[in-house]
Amino acid sequence: MYRRKISFLEKDLIWETVTLLITFPIGLILYTLYSEVGILAILFAGVPFVSLSIILHLYYSSKKVNDYLQKASEISHQMAERLDVNEVRELFILKLSDMIPVDYAYIFDIKNNDELHSIFRIEHGQI
Repeated sequence: MYRRKISFLEKDLIWETVTLLITFPIGLILYTLYSEVGILAILFAGVPFVSLSIILHLYYSSKKVNDYLQKASEISHQMAERLDVNEVRELFILKLSDMIPVDYAYIFDIKNNDELHSIFRIEHGQI
């Protein structure tokens, strides 16, 4: 069961609302032009509309990836400052669970006889 508090007013909802406010009027214009002009309307309004939609989607996706890369860079700098392996594991799993909301996170190690052993875990936000 997912126990974290979910906020609906986040960047994703705002971004989807903005794109809806942009695409809905353009869709109405495309429909009106298609009914008046015919298939030529797709060339005049549809191609720029689809191009704009693709560009906005790629921009937002690259922005999200950039945010994750910045967070990963910050985590790696903090991990490089630690000298103790246990501190590095704890920092890694805590920061990862903050970055990607999860209830359970485990770090496993493979021993000599190919068995998995849990070396660090976090469950419901507790170590």
